[in-house]
Amino acid sequence: MNSVILKEKIFKQASLITKTINYVSIGIVIWILKFPECYNYMLIACLLMPIIGILFVRLSNGIIKIEAKRNSSNPNALPVFLPSLFLAFRIYSDFNIQDYSKMCFPVGIITIVFSAFFLVGDRSYLEIDNWYKVILRIVLFSFIYAFGVVIGFNCVFDKSAPKVFASTVIYKRIQSIGIKSYEIEVSREKKSERMKLSIDGNTYHQLQVGGNVKTYVFTGVFNIPWVDVKD
Repeated sequence: MNSVILKEKIFKQASLITKTINYVSIGIVIWILKFPECYNYMLIACLLMPIIGILFVRLSNGIIKIEAKRNSSNPNALPVFLPSLFLAFRIYSDFNIQDYSKMCFPVGIITIVFSAFFLVGDRSYLEIDNWYKVILRIVLFSFIYAFGVVIGFNCVFDKSAPKVFASTVIYKRIQSIGIKSYEIEVSREKKSERMKLSIDGNTYHQLQVGGNVKTYVFTGVFNIPWVDVKD
C-alpha cells in the first residue's frame, strides 16, 4: 500500500477515535450537569476518561494531540479532560466534607502520580515555548482530578454506620453558578457551632427555617468524615 494512502488511512482512524471519545466526554459532562444520578458509574467514567485519552495520544505516535489550538489539523483530544473538571465541581457541590485537611495526603499522592503518568515518557512538553506553564496546567488539572476522585470515592462508596445528631435549620438558599446547589445552615443541639451544608433539591424544599433535621456524620472510605442531612 502506498505510504501516503496508509498515512491518510491512519489519520482518518485517529480522527474517528478522537471524535468518538470526545462525544462520549461531552455526554458525560451533560450527565454530570443535568442528570447527577448513578454516582458510582459516573465516578468510574470520569476516573477513566483522562487515562484513556492519554493512552490514545501515546499510541497514536503524535497524530492525536492534547491542545487548545483552533487551527491545528491534528485530532484534538482535549475534551476528554472536561468530565473530571465538571465532576470535581459537582462533587464539591453535592457532598459535605467535615475536615478537608484529611484530604491532603490522598489528593497529594494522586496529583503526583497522575502528573507523572501524563509527563513521563513524553518530552515534547519541554520543547514548547513557556513549557513550565504547560506543566503547571497539567499539575493543576491533576489536582482537580484528584480532588474529585477522592471526595467521590470517599462518600459514594462509603458503607459506614453514621453518627446521628439532632439539628435546627438556621437559614436556606439556592445558588446557581453553572451547577444549581441547595444550601442550608444548621446548628446542633447543645452546641454553638454552625455548619453550612449542601443538600439535594427534594430535601431542601421539605425543610423550613427553624425546623428540625437530622445530620448524619459518616466515616468515609478514606477516613475523611462527611455529613448528610435528612428531614
